[in-house]
Amino acid sequence: MASSPNGGPKASPGPAEQKESTDPSGRSVTDISAHAAGAVSPGVAGLAKLIAPLAEIGATWGVRKAMDSVYRRSTGSEPPRARDTDASFRKVLMWAAVSAAALAVVNVVIDRVTARYER
Repeated sequence: MASSPNGGPKASPGPAEQKESTDPSGRSVTDISAHAAGAVSPGVAGLAKLIAPLAEIGATWGVRKAMDSVYRRSTGSEPPRARDTDASFRKVLMWAAVSAAALAVVNVVIDRVTARYER
């Protein structure tokens, strides 16, 4: 097993391609290629910033439609809306809370996925 400049065992390179070299002052420097480290090109990062809000708008619309459809099938009536005076305040509030929670989860998932490409 090889040893590092400080006397300890030298770690083998991981999944990223690592190259050891020295800087002008003579210190050891590890160079990891940008591609192997998971960096993305500026064009992909810009595209991710453009697509993220569009994906959130589309996903929000789709989830809302799906939730409304499930509500209609399970109850036989339209989902309660804030201005619906026939529905109880409790029913409207519960539907609003469930809808908001589901949409928040979808938005977090989309943000997390697109954040991988914004680095």
